[in-house]
Amino acid sequence: MVGRPSHILARVTTGFLALDWTEEDVAGKVDAAMKGSRASVQAVFAENGRWDLLDRFADLRCPTLVIRAEVSLGGIVGDEAVELARANPLVRVVTVPDADHNIHRGRFDAFMAEVEPFLSD
Repeated sequence: MVGRPSHILARVTTGFLALDWTEEDVAGKVDAAMKGSRASVQAVFAENGRWDLLDRFADLRCPTLVIRAEVSLGGIVGDEAVELARANPLVRVVTVPDADHNIHRGRFDAFMAEVEPFLSD
């Protein structure tokens, strides 16, 4: 999507709205995509290399909340990560039903229903 012309991006907005994004979120995503460049995004990944932090779950010493979406719907926290996270009693893993990768956009109320009590503990 990054660096695509506005007429192409306009067609994908319907898909974002179907994911229950607000019109403001869609507008922001389209604006950012129009301003970005494919080369810049690729450079971020190339310059940072692969970083896998899964084994670091065991090192966490403070309460940690992992909010995830199902991988089949675009989530990036897979079963291996969930298993490693749950091995640490300080880590709480929550899967938000019907959420895509952008949980806070598409399922904001469910997202906040997990975040607010966690932060108030």
